[in-house]
Amino acid sequence: MPLKAIFNGYFRSGTTYIWYTLKKFNPDKLVFYEPLNPNLFIYIQNEKGEKNSLHGKYLWKEYLQMDNAFLQKLRINHPNLQHRTEIPRNYKILLDYLEVFNSINRDVILQTNRLHFYYKIIAEKYNIPIFHIIRDPIEVYLSLINTRYHNFPFFNKIIYNTNPFNIKDIAVYIYMYYGIPYYLNANRIKEFFYFHNRKKMFLVTWIICNYEAIKFLEDINSLETLINYNKMLYDKSFINCLEKYNIKFEILSFRKKYIESKLYKSLQRDFEKLAQELDLKEKYFYILDKCF
Repeated sequence: MPLKAIFNGYFRSGTTYIWYTLKKFNPDKLVFYEPLNPNLFIYIQNEKGEKNSLHGKYLWKEYLQMDNAFLQKLRINHPNLQHRTEIPRNYKILLDYLEVFNSINRDVILQTNRLHFYYKIIAEKYNIPIFHIIRDPIEVYLSLINTRYHNFPFFNKIIYNTNPFNIKDIAVYIYMYYGIPYYLNANRIKEFFYFHNRKKMFLVTWIICNYEAIKFLEDINSLETLINYNKMLYDKSFINCLEKYNIKFEILSFRKKYIESKLYKSLQRDFEKLAQELDLKEKYFYILDKCF
């Protein structure tokens, strides 16, 4: 079976670093970058032969190596493409899409950011390891803000919604399927989704995405496939796990942790308070326990 493993994590959790390292040390495998990105074909077209401005890397080479028939199958089956959603809404369409990668006559690894709610379905069909990547939520939040201003340095001072990561769509998905935040009613939905507190929306999505993913791994006794971005420098036990699946990995140059400044500590207090307000404190600290 060509599909050998999936590496998934919330935005800005170290998934690009993981992708690049996997690609570097596994030249015998095709390691595809963000196949569920709703703007996949726009990026492939716009960045053909060019390094990505944010990451400084050639992100889409694996797609460009494939023939037009393969790319056309991806376009037809892409589960997020029609309505530009961040999270797939139909698991059958998602599985059809993954089957396109599974049909390649070469070992395949997928690095994704949008599969948190589908681990069980994927594991049941393909019987492959799913590695989940987590990172300190404050670092993730600050990185998202820095990324947003990197991509839209002027307009983001005016318009918040010009974000390359459509967190609002994930929040809508979570509200539709999980009823979270619990306190929302018909009169408060607009307030939350359109005149929202961006910290609150981020925290809801970060908590539920990571909680659902980690709980699945815990339920199947597979926490060894949980990769902690903050501990990678000194806890390399996950590398032994990768070796079991014939996947090579070495730690490359590494970004330093955000300094625990006044801003960091202020956000720490804010997030704890918001988690309590959202009735998600237990889930929040469950994930933090895995981060530190």
